Amino acid sequence: MSEKYLQIASYLPSKNIYGLGEHVHETFRHSLNYVSWPLFSRDRPPMGGQKNLYGVHPFYTCLENDGKSHGVLLLNSNAMEVTLLPTPAISFRTIGGVLDFFVFVGENPEHVVQLYTSLIGRPILPPYWSLGFQLSRYGYNKLENVKAVVERTRNAGIMQNVQFLDIDHMEGKRDFTWDNNTFAGLPEYIQQTKKNYGLKWIIILDPAIEVKANYSSYESGINNNVFIRRSPLWPDSIFPPAVQDLNVTFGRVWPRDIVAFPDFFLKSAKQWWINQIVEHHSKIPFDGLWIDMNEPANFQTNEDDPEYCKWDNIPKDQCWALRCPTSSYDDPPYNPLEKSESPRLSTMTLCMESIQGEGNKSYRHYDVHSLYGWSQTLATKEAAESATGTRSLVISRSTYPSSGNYSGHWLGDNRSQWPDLHRSIIGMLEFNLFGIP
Repeated sequence: MSEKYLQIASYLPSKNIYGLGEHVHETFRHSLNYVSWPLFSRDRPPMGGQKNLYGVHPFYTCLENDGKSHGVLLLNSNAMEVTLLPTPAISFRTIGGVLDFFVFVGENPEHVVQLYTSLIGRPILPPYWSLGFQLSRYGYNKLENVKAVVERTRNAGIMQNVQFLDIDHMEGKRDFTWDNNTFAGLPEYIQQTKKNYGLKWIIILDPAIEVKANYSSYESGINNNVFIRRSPLWPDSIFPPAVQDLNVTFGRVWPRDIVAFPDFFLKSAKQWWINQIVEHHSKIPFDGLWIDMNEPANFQTNEDDPEYCKWDNIPKDQCWALRCPTSSYDDPPYNPLEKSESPRLSTMTLCMESIQGEGNKSYRHYDVHSLYGWSQTLATKEAAESATGTRSLVISRSTYPSSGNYSGHWLGDNRSQWPDLHRSIIGMLEFNLFGIP
């Protein structure tokens, strides 16, 4: 044990180990052949390999040789690495926080999961309509294509219960908007299909808010100080000149301009998010919300030639990317993610010295990064229920222990190939262990 490094190891009573996530696992039962799994929320598609993905679940179950079972949770949100050894044994290495373990001793695996969810919270009871047939994809691009899909599905005799809308329905990929050209008439069409078909609608929201004049979501966010803050140690030059005087950490994702990230540890941010969603529902009468990019994701952090500028035809000399200053937080002595193609902790996300919370509950992003999706989920669930006035549904990409008490989850952006179908079965079984069925 030393600064930014804690390690503990234990023998295991059998080789039947399950859980630990979120990763792509090729088998439900773990291999114990010196396999290491990093845990730290990351925007990375589930393409295989020993890489950390969207959520963090440092919980495993062990089916013992006599048929009884136990489970262990390490309640720690810092970046960590878990190694499974053929002894059999397990090793935990984390670079912050404390070693806060919970042990669940059960008669069988089901009993262990019951004990685990008695601690973190039982899974949310979803609305009945959400158990039916649902359609989702990116790339509808215009309302006419969505209409064609809905009608084609009905004409084939398939009962469709839910239709999703991805960011291509938005104006400039900005939250709380819709494109009045390509999706003109969207509110009316949603109302029509609700009345005629009983169809429910789930729309996507990303946490990042574009920095744009006359964009009410950004302007109200700045006025209410809802965004993750920059470190006072950073030089002004880390951000574009137009925003250097603002105490905000900026980044870049789907919108064309730079973005700011709500800090859901702030009461003001939670209430602002709820207000935005309730107001948007008065225009787009959705039934549920799909929250994405909430690891939080940031495109190509620390890279010199970001691809997104080529997407939007931005000249290289005008292309800004978030480049985090060297520090012991972005560049700790031990990097548990190094084998996962993450040379710095801030790879594909925000700088670890960013500030969240306030007062005596103020934290570096280094310590609470993997809680971002969880914190957004709590605010979004309350917002969805306030907006719809019913038991709504929230589906989150990034999760953490207890997320299932507030939302569901989907397994991310795979390639829709046969190996992905195989892996999805394992993923569903694992998330049942994590209390997110």
